[in-house]
Amino acid sequence: MIKQIDKSNNLPSKISTISSIRMIFSYALLKKKEFILMLLFMGLGITFMMISPQISRRVINILENNDSNTSVNDILLPIGLGVLISLVGAIVLGIGRYFSAIVGTEAQYNIRKSVYNAINRQTFSFFNKAETGDLVARATSDIEMTTPVFNQGITLGFQSIIMMIGVVVGISITFPSISWIILLAVGLFLLAISFCAKRMQIAYVKSRKTFGNLTTVFRENIIGAQVVRIFNSQEKEIKKFRKENADFKDYTIEAIKWSTILRYSGWIMLAVMSSFVLIIGGWQAYVAYQNQDLSFDLGRFIAMLMYISMLGMPINQVNNVVMNFVQANAAMIRVKEVLDAMPEIMEDTNAISAENIRGDVEFRNVNFGYTSTLVLKNINLKVEAGTTIALLGTTGSGKSTLISLLPRFYDVVNGELLIDGVNIKKYKIEELRKQIAVCSQNIFLFNISIADNIRYGRPDASMNEVIQAA
Repeated sequence: MIKQIDKSNNLPSKISTISSIRMIFSYALLKKKEFILMLLFMGLGITFMMISPQISRRVINILENNDSNTSVNDILLPIGLGVLISLVGAIVLGIGRYFSAIVGTEAQYNIRKSVYNAINRQTFSFFNKAETGDLVARATSDIEMTTPVFNQGITLGFQSIIMMIGVVVGISITFPSISWIILLAVGLFLLAISFCAKRMQIAYVKSRKTFGNLTTVFRENIIGAQVVRIFNSQEKEIKKFRKENADFKDYTIEAIKWSTILRYSGWIMLAVMSSFVLIIGGWQAYVAYQNQDLSFDLGRFIAMLMYISMLGMPINQVNNVVMNFVQANAAMIRVKEVLDAMPEIMEDTNAISAENIRGDVEFRNVNFGYTSTLVLKNINLKVEAGTTIALLGTTGSGKSTLISLLPRFYDVVNGELLIDGVNIKKYKIEELRKQIAVCSQNIFLFNISIADNIRYGRPDASMNEVIQAA
């Protein structure tokens, strides 16, 4: 059974959060070669970007020194090298993002396949307890919420981390006296990420749960449109929809609020840090100018400013990556609940064949209930093979329930159900169900032809057999 998402203001458990993120990476690593190539090319691309400020520093120092022995080639060579490095870096980053797209597409394909397989292995009791609309939301929109993470989140996250490290290292080498400002600013930004991400997580988990409820309301009103109108309950259903829609809106706005705070805290941090660096660097330049200190390295100062400007991109990317991961994590917690749901009816590891059963049926002291309340109590019944019987009773007396026990759509709570003297739990489930024909009182047609609907249980049936069955 799908567990209910906590409706309180608490975060999901740390284990759930970590396990859902671990699952995201486990699906990404299904394309291990492409994943490694993605990280390799992204790392190389960032490395090329980190070289550019040092080349600019060299060019500026050459121009500043105004050495008579300096030739045009001495200036054009580093400029050409800088252009080449930038071009190669852009190409390498593009290749990295190509591999990222492959990893992301394959990951989502496998998640959808896993969820569909998980749903199809479930028993009737699972669908009795699960809200269909919520289940559809988990299998569709929740999986879709992981798209930004797989398509660019992992790539940009790795790129941002490498770039931030590169900027800190570059500034520490170029202008070590102010590197503490950069480290302090980055540390404060990481604290802001932690603070805002927790609150975004709360809002997004509630938002996804409410969206599932909203989908359920939509589905019930479309499928049950006739019933709603027969009982003149349109206003009641509208109020129900308004409540779920309002909750979804409120939780989404709450998530956007913390996302916005995180985004602008990064930009404010960058602006304050840049101001401090400009003040300190500008003061050093002013003092050097006043004292006619020719040792002041203007190229070094320009390189430092270039490194600081580079922080703008990873800060913006980190904001997007955090938001994408929080959304994906909230969605994957719900998806993982579907994947982890174990079927209530399992086949015995030593199950025997049911292909040649004769068909003697015996209910021996059978008790059954959909919940803790029993609807069948102490049923004892023997039906020999070839016998035709009719079960009569009022609506809800348990006729359909009794028949549903034969193909093991449900298992008895107490007692035994035997076919040919063998407990049906010892038979292979698929073979057992092939020996039983069920004509359900609930009609459902798949979006295929009438003929294909008739032969649904036997796809190899000929057209003559289909016509005869009809």
